[in-house]
Amino acid sequence: MAYLDVISLETAKNYLRVDDTADDASITRMIKSALSYVERETNIKVYQRDLTYFMQDGVAYVYDHPIDSVVTPADYDDDETVRKQNYSVYHYGTKSRDLTLTVGYATASEVPNELIDVALEIVDILYYQHETGKS
Repeated sequence: MAYLDVISLETAKNYLRVDDTADDASITRMIKSALSYVERETNIKVYQRDLTYFMQDGVAYVYDHPIDSVVTPADYDDDETVRKQNYSVYHYGTKSRDLTLTVGYATASEVPNELIDVALEIVDILYYQHETGKS
């Protein structure tokens, strides 16, 4: 899955009330930018991917979510994970090492509508600000 699976070009064009194809490349770029911005600001990954975090002295604080599974280390015991309101704490021995997690929504239908609405509004602002030449 990718950003365009979460908000398709067709969905964005309908939202913008655009019928022609002249700006398809720009709108596609704006969709990617808007969803990337939403991810950075919320730490919510809108599509599933494996991300690697560094465990300093066997501990990693992970703010990204939703977390689906631990990829590596393979023998990690999820019972040792402490889930807080805004982050998760992973413990694995005392050594510094990499921790790879599968993070994000598995399907576009799982992404909260509020995140999609915000991203579409950002696309709208980018598109019409671009069209009018205002900065």
